[in-house]
Amino acid sequence: MALHLSACAIILYSGDNSANQSAPDAARTAIYNAVARVTNAAGTSSYGTAVHIRGKYILTANHVGGVTYFLLNGSIYQRDPSFSPISFGSVDMKIIKLMTDPGLPEIELYTGNQDIPYETGNNWWNTSTQYTTGTLIGWGRGRDPSDPSGPTWNWGDDSTIAKRWGTNRIEGTASMSYSLGSTNYSYQGLQTKLGRNNGPDEAAMSYYDSGSGLFIEDSGTWKLAGLATSVEASGSSIFSFANNYKNYFVRIRSYASQIEAAIPDLSVYAGWQIDHSLYNSDAEDTADTDYDGVPQILEFALGGDPNQADQNLLPVEQITEISGNRYLEITFNRPQNISGITYSARTTTDLDSWPNNSNGVNPPTVSANGDGTESVTYRRTLALEDADKAYLRMEVSY
Repeated sequence: MALHLSACAIILYSGDNSANQSAPDAARTAIYNAVARVTNAAGTSSYGTAVHIRGKYILTANHVGGVTYFLLNGSIYQRDPSFSPISFGSVDMKIIKLMTDPGLPEIELYTGNQDIPYETGNNWWNTSTQYTTGTLIGWGRGRDPSDPSGPTWNWGDDSTIAKRWGTNRIEGTASMSYSLGSTNYSYQGLQTKLGRNNGPDEAAMSYYDSGSGLFIEDSGTWKLAGLATSVEASGSSIFSFANNYKNYFVRIRSYASQIEAAIPDLSVYAGWQIDHSLYNSDAEDTADTDYDGVPQILEFALGGDPNQADQNLLPVEQITEISGNRYLEITFNRPQNISGITYSARTTTDLDSWPNNSNGVNPPTVSANGDGTESVTYRRTLALEDADKAYLRMEVSY
């Protein structure tokens, strides 16, 4: 069996290059939009395909080169050059980090066991094998327009490049082992076969299809089940039961936990720093990369963006009247989903002498804002009428 790298293009059984160039239905809009073209700064060249997973992180085949720019829904996104792509041993797969978040919905990874044929029925006489049909989405070349008829379609040139979707039945697993250049790959894969008369949408991978996504529906949600890596024959796609040429994918189920572990955890300070491209001196707690007077540790604690100046996130002092007495308060917003940060308040009547405890400050009042943040208010215990002057500040530590 000869395996050839392929990069992002879908050839349909129908041979219609103009077909299937928009999401097949509303349920699959998110997965269609998540598939990116690996391209140049102008978005005019193709080097492969990638699948946006969530936030700034994108998944593609490890052998795909030129991974500097990605075209997603008409916009170009640049790879973070300071973030080394994360590979997974001998698996033909890697994670790339973008400089900015495309703002797309998260694509879930499939972790079930129905991405391969499974048996249904309770007794030996009525057991049947069930197959799952996946949706394959990729960017790149279609069929050669001069090719007169199928079911064998020769691969076209770059003039046929487009983003297309198609479908194919997943036939089972495959133990993948091959070399591309000086790199040896070995991993658990999925395989599809190119049959005949399975409908006009039956899909085959061609040149520029590596990194394409194979998605399956799971309880109403379309999830990533496979990442395209290789084909069994190069130069043409033969839809024939006699030949049964195969397409191959990384089986996401086998590596889902590793993928999740590799994506930085934004709920902790270290992961947040990586996600915001803070490295070396820019990652120091006191660094201020957006020059707004808010150091990095406080940006994280208050839900700020260290690359976008915003002093409005700083705590605000106010005086509140209760039963005829006035009290000094300090209020700020903080994310609800971060961990490892301790918030506290300090009060004093002398700016040159601050205590190292929260004596004289009531426990905070916390209320949810309904947007993933919560409002926190600290109040001095003593009324202003009982002091000539008073000061209050918030501190964070980790």
